[in-house]
Amino acid sequence: MNVLTVTRKELTALRRSPLVWALAALIGFIAAPGIVRLPSTFVGADTPDRMAVIMLASFAERPIAFAAILVGSLAVAGERETGSLRVLSGFPLPRRDLLLGKVAGRGLVLLATVVAGQLLIVAAVRYRLDGVSASALAFGVGLTALFALAYFGIGVGVSAVAGTRLGALAASLGLYIFFRNYWEGVVVRPVFGLLAGRSPIDAELRFTIVTHLGTGTYLQLLNPNNAFSGAVTFDAGVDWFSITVLAGWFVVPVTVGYVRFRGRDLDGSRWRPLAPVRRRLGGVSLPRPKLPTAGFLDRPSLRHPVLTYARTDLRSLRRSWLIVGLLVALVGQFVAAALRVPVGGPEADGVTPLPGVGTHFGPLFSEFGAGLLVPVVTILLGALAVVDEVETGRYRAIASYPVARRDVLVGKVLGRGLLFVGAMAVGLLAAVGVLWVRPTTVDLGTVALGGGATIGRGLAFFGIAVGASAFARRRVTALGASFAAVVLFTSAWRTLAVGIPYLLARGSFPSTRDLAYSAGSPPEWFHYLLWANPTESFVALGWVSGPIQWLFVAVLVFWTVVPATVGYRRFRSRDIA
Repeated sequence: MNVLTVTRKELTALRRSPLVWALAALIGFIAAPGIVRLPSTFVGADTPDRMAVIMLASFAERPIAFAAILVGSLAVAGERETGSLRVLSGFPLPRRDLLLGKVAGRGLVLLATVVAGQLLIVAAVRYRLDGVSASALAFGVGLTALFALAYFGIGVGVSAVAGTRLGALAASLGLYIFFRNYWEGVVVRPVFGLLAGRSPIDAELRFTIVTHLGTGTYLQLLNPNNAFSGAVTFDAGVDWFSITVLAGWFVVPVTVGYVRFRGRDLDGSRWRPLAPVRRRLGGVSLPRPKLPTAGFLDRPSLRHPVLTYARTDLRSLRRSWLIVGLLVALVGQFVAAALRVPVGGPEADGVTPLPGVGTHFGPLFSEFGAGLLVPVVTILLGALAVVDEVETGRYRAIASYPVARRDVLVGKVLGRGLLFVGAMAVGLLAAVGVLWVRPTTVDLGTVALGGGATIGRGLAFFGIAVGASAFARRRVTALGASFAAVVLFTSAWRTLAVGIPYLLARGSFPSTRDLAYSAGSPPEWFHYLLWANPTESFVALGWVSGPIQWLFVAVLVFWTVVPATVGYRRFRSRDIA
């Protein structure tokens, strides 16, 4: 057995996986319709070749990153969790060859997936642009493939270190969120201040279409997301530096992961030198208390089995470092947003009122409106609610007692939902305290509306994830379906669910202006399609007033209740064996 053998094994296994073809379709069908409905003023803003590269590199970043993370983060951790690594250790195969074979096999499959998805995008670009050259199309596709390899390398590196598939997947997604939302505030500004002795101005932090490459530009481009955006600025220095950074994010994490993988136990049972801590960090498959004994049936708490299972689940979640860490990050997000609210000058008597309820509910909720932290937390809570018990076999032991499946599911939903709501409430109160101390004026009505809408959006994704968990037989399947819903609602809903019916009814794709709603006017039919998206309803709650707000609340309640109810009906009748 050698590198080629492992490569062929990975190619054969992934080629037959429906997940790969689903990812290719996801990339194409999310980006291509958006390119088709771009306004002509944007399409004609530059030469066809430059606009072609911008279109190819700008419309599929999120699904490509998710696809790369999913393929890479399961490379080694999946084999370790199932025990396959222990079997492979019986063959004369060096660990270097094992890792290289997996990187080569999965990397080729990922590249094929990205290129297949890009074919539909290339067709859309050719449809919108006349005279675009083949070299520009090839550069755009190649740049996108390099971006995919960057996150694939991050996923493989994390997978080589993590003890479980879910741990690797959660850590890789966490890095994506960090690069997307926190890189500038946590890395660029502090490092720039340390090197230059002062805070940077906004112009020094630009990394696209720049005329001068300064310290801030280079620091920004170390982020793979920014490097991907910077590589299409057509500045020779930025282009080559960005391409080098993307290649580095593919090579360096894989190398570091191999160094760690080379010296660790294959089943992950022995960790050095921080064994207890790392074992708990890797314990994403949530721990459970001991199985109930015969006396369990006589306990008074069993008279209320829903509350019993809710309390039991909360106790187990408390011992999961992954869930606790995500909830702490959720609270910290509110505090960080409150610290960034500017304090007014002398003209405002030193007090800056909190901005009114706008599109994103002001500064406390702006990052929640467009960010990924709330969906990630609720999806991890919801997608593991049922399938984690089923895949590990724990539910078969519980099912031997006369307890209804309805009580188990409702108890888990109740406990995990209250945990999320409690974390949001703590973060909200902490943010209000920070705003009061700084000082800034706190509009409690605005804070309550923004917090309630954010909680409603999170619970909507939680209900979707619980429904997926009740249907799925594997944790990875439930997580993949739940995150696919996030991509659909945040990136593709306007195009697929609204744009296509609009095209059929009126003969053209709608622009942003066509879909805009004027407050106080009667909604058009396509507005109802738009607001059926929980994210769109969340945003609309921030600026549309009047009785129609109850429609947005009803949409959030619908996505919280209906998917979980449908999932329960499937869970009630399915075979758990």
